Amino acid sequence: MPHHGLARVDEQVEQRLAHGFPIQHGQGQGTGQVRVVADAQGVVLGLDKLQGFAHQLHQILRRTVEFTAAGVAHEVVEDRREPLHLALQGRQAFETAALAARGLGGFLAIGGAEPAVPLLLQQGQLDRHGGERVFDLMGQARRQATQIPGLVRRGPFITALRAPAARSPPGPGTALRPCAEVPARSLICLLFVHGLIATPSSRGRRPDTLAGMSGPAPIQTAGDRKPRRALRRRVAELLGAGRLVALPTETVYGVAARADHPAALAALRQLKAGTAGAGQAAARAERPFTWHVASATALESFEHQLPLARRLAERFWPGPLTMVLEGVPPGLEAVAQAGWTGLRQVAQATTLGLLADLDFPVVATSANLAGEEPLTDAGAVAEAFGSGLDLVVDGGPCRLAQASTVLALGPGRFEVLRQGILEGASLRSAAGLSLTFVCTGNTCRSPMAESLARLRLAERLGLRVAGKTGAELDTELANFGFSLSSAGVFASSGAPPASQGLEVLAEFGAPPPPGGSTPARAEDLAQRDHVFCLTRSHLESLRLLLPPRAGEHIQLLDPEGADIADPVGGSVAVYRACASRIDECLAARLDDWA
Repeated sequence: MPHHGLARVDEQVEQRLAHGFPIQHGQGQGTGQVRVVADAQGVVLGLDKLQGFAHQLHQILRRTVEFTAAGVAHEVVEDRREPLHLALQGRQAFETAALAARGLGGFLAIGGAEPAVPLLLQQGQLDRHGGERVFDLMGQARRQATQIPGLVRRGPFITALRAPAARSPPGPGTALRPCAEVPARSLICLLFVHGLIATPSSRGRRPDTLAGMSGPAPIQTAGDRKPRRALRRRVAELLGAGRLVALPTETVYGVAARADHPAALAALRQLKAGTAGAGQAAARAERPFTWHVASATALESFEHQLPLARRLAERFWPGPLTMVLEGVPPGLEAVAQAGWTGLRQVAQATTLGLLADLDFPVVATSANLAGEEPLTDAGAVAEAFGSGLDLVVDGGPCRLAQASTVLALGPGRFEVLRQGILEGASLRSAAGLSLTFVCTGNTCRSPMAESLARLRLAERLGLRVAGKTGAELDTELANFGFSLSSAGVFASSGAPPASQGLEVLAEFGAPPPPGGSTPARAEDLAQRDHVFCLTRSHLESLRLLLPPRAGEHIQLLDPEGADIADPVGGSVAVYRACASRIDECLAARLDDWA
């Protein structure tokens, strides 16, 4: 299946679902087994049905599935966490879940219907990096599902209802009776795996319409694929002339305008103000627009925090992340705010293809009126804005139906301005780096390398250093996702740094490293992004600690491959020369870090 940046939300997915749906692995997990556990509620639902689900799970994962029953256990879970997480993100997931009557026969035994093959099985195997396909299937489930009164929300629980035994699925008038009460998130988790949950959507809700804009805007169907030449030409002509066009994204629909066209921006602000009162309209008109880019090469238009922005883009673009960076690229002067510009690469093939053809910048804002939620359906957008839009490109229902996360990244700033599907912890993990410096005893060279790296990173990130301890700087660096440490190949635990080294660090203005010496351990080194050794002998020793090809992130600190001599037993001048050499090597690498 196609690779997609949205599939790279691993840490957040695992953290959330590991908490909500604990996974119980048997001893055979290392050989590809997954244990499916059912509690007493599973007996009510029917262990035979859960057995069938386990079989279907095996078909999806291609793993041996061990089914057991336990008195105190958790619901059926599976290790393809990512698509489940994405389905559960909507805050109204409980209320908007739509179940297909024929599909319920495969799990809740409605009317004794034959178990339905889950939608995900019908369409193909799931893959850890197949997020795009997962979203497509979510959309299909939403469009194909038949809404029935099958769920009743009651606090944190959902009462699952089923019909009396019958040979066919119940009709609209069939009476339903309670079957079992299960934790809501768990039930939705299982039903999504079966392809039976619809994500939140604006369909079925009639939005407010702008006054004076009679009739819906024209719609052109495009889907989520490379746009046809005629559509590309039409959109380019409209946007180029300063007209407004609604474009689909994976989150919500957006209204796009040419960024360097004053009349287009004025029309976009007027449209965004909509039916709001005077004060509210003025506030909405001042809200920034986001530059929508066709590729991550647009980041090269900025100067600050580029390495962090590149790592974020590599991890989450195309996807639901908007970055607000310091700087104003040419053509975006009218939409930047206080010298900062927001940009995003959406995960929608049609929109990306349309943007790639343009020789001018395009900005967009979410398609919603004053006080309304952003719209996720082309028909609703066309009806809401009427003749205020010259065209609505119909890419189908938005696959996430949730706004993007907005992150401000710049000197001294790593701030989540709007929480979306991506959380701050995941962004920091992707943006920053974990760095470890290794020498022999972890008392001379590597502590100086750690402290000088902490100093230079803090300066590069725009942090104030004067008067702060190493621990305080570590806290501030952690906000950007950075973690620094040092170790020794033959180090003991807790030995203090050499006094000559501490004196030299004070001359550089670098606070001493927190804590004492630490021996190099394979399990710690394997978790670091980069491990820098002071000599080749250190490099060879550390690589022997790790399995083959697991030590490729271990390298010499000197980019030229030279050793940095040990100053142990030398004078302050010897330590000073060593520290200067280390600082030169750090300067050569700093551009790759921040």
